[in-house]
Amino acid sequence: MSDTMMAEIKSLGTNLSKIGEAMTQKLDPLPGELKSMKDAIAEMQLRTQKFEYLHGAKSKTVSPEMKSFIDYVSGRTQEYESKAATATVANQNNAGYLAIPEFIDQVIPQLYERSPLLSEITVFRISGNVGSVPVANSRPEVHWVGEIEERPVSKVDVGVANIPMNEMVCSTELSNVLIRDSNLVNAEQYIQSESASAMRDGIGTAILLGNGDNKPVGLLDKTSKVNKKIKTLKSGASKGITTDVLFDAMGAMKSGAMDNAKWVMSNETFWAIVKQFGKDSAYVTTPLAEGIRPAILGKPVIIAEAPGLDTDGNRAIMLGDLRKAYIGVQSEQMTFIRDPYTQHKNGITSLTYNSAFGGQVVRPEALVAIDVGA
Repeated sequence: MSDTMMAEIKSLGTNLSKIGEAMTQKLDPLPGELKSMKDAIAEMQLRTQKFEYLHGAKSKTVSPEMKSFIDYVSGRTQEYESKAATATVANQNNAGYLAIPEFIDQVIPQLYERSPLLSEITVFRISGNVGSVPVANSRPEVHWVGEIEERPVSKVDVGVANIPMNEMVCSTELSNVLIRDSNLVNAEQYIQSESASAMRDGIGTAILLGNGDNKPVGLLDKTSKVNKKIKTLKSGASKGITTDVLFDAMGAMKSGAMDNAKWVMSNETFWAIVKQFGKDSAYVTTPLAEGIRPAILGKPVIIAEAPGLDTDGNRAIMLGDLRKAYIGVQSEQMTFIRDPYTQHKNGITSLTYNSAFGGQVVRPEALVAIDVGA
């Protein structure tokens, strides 16, 4: 091989080496970028706090929360984009992660199941912190006029009732062993149902007895400015009730609230009235057979955890059109925080539900209250 050929081969090898070095320099940043992407994905997974044992240790099913989160990030379809737009997205400030509409719809309806008061009042779903509704303090006037006479303007006093939201939290803890080994009944789904039941009972109690201190103003609260306008009758006895006051309550009802009026009282109070009227009385319908609703003087009775008749001063009975009288506001959003890290060394995962609910009487004229007292 000639010296010239050897020189050319050597030169070619040098050039190839330089090209290789240049390509390496260009590719070097790529592993770093891939690492950054992997770190970002890991951080996303950490924040969503969803692991396979949420639906059982051996389940590989993608949870609806994770599926919506993936679709939200990728913008896969317009449908999921619109749904994700109302989701509460994770952030480092509240340590929570998004609660998608599908997930909210699993929990919120459970709040209303078998909850008589929630199903009877008017509830609005809102996204803000305050619900505002117009309230007429006086009724419009009707004028009779001739064909070409001036039409008088009816002056109506219309105010605004501002109903603030109140934060509600239900937090529980499960051992990771229980989560992993609960193969017949999923432990987390069970706790979700129990938490929804507890939240439902909490809302029901607040609608009835809440004093407005970080909670709704209840129907039976006697301290609020609006509730003081409710027409109130005495039961006629310091510990008990007279039959006459029930008729008086019916007679005191406004005609506009009479059609849909219902009684609200405790189970104990209802059966005390049944005994007083007599078991064969036509004035009381007792639930002695499946599907028969309790009723007094033809109006249905809602059995609630209300005060009884044994204490003087108790507001034991309410009669009225609850749908007109009371308005509740339910938050459209909620957060669900699943934390397997804080007590990781103890083998515990905490599950926290956060939502908001507010409510108050807006039309006291649609109600009549009966307080225990002579």
